[in-house]
Amino acid sequence: MGGGALARPRALSFLEADGCTWVALAEAMRADGSGFNLLAVRRADGQLVGGVGLTIATGEIGYWLGRPHQGAGYGTEVAGALVRAAFEIVGLDIVFAFTDPANDRSRRVLDKLGFAYGGLREHDFALRGGLRPAHHYDLTAARWRDLNRG
Repeated sequence: MGGGALARPRALSFLEADGCTWVALAEAMRADGSGFNLLAVRRADGQLVGGVGLTIATGEIGYWLGRPHQGAGYGTEVAGALVRAAFEIVGLDIVFAFTDPANDRSRRVLDKLGFAYGGLREHDFALRGGLRPAHHYDLTAARWRDLNRG
């Protein structure tokens, strides 16, 4: 959410312009009903920690965390809540995500949630300049239900 020979782990950095692009994308998706993007805030103090999003037609999920909030479990919590909403509220049968090969933390989030690794593929990362190699993961609603039986 190791990269082996692909790349050494590193934190991705985003600029203010990337944030503006994300907000514009979120607004467009909300307006046309194609998906939704939500900000993630810490319960204790309302501090913004990141964001999550779902493209409804494809089932693609995405998430990001501010650098100071990485490694504290927020990624697993917010991505898990989004997956639950995708299956229980939206009614999707499958969701998927792509991660940058160097982003080990993001890959661990998906592993913890039960996503299956689908290999390295090209993916269009809008905030990172277009097509790049990325790790593909997916999770079916049936597998999610099996993993979350309580």
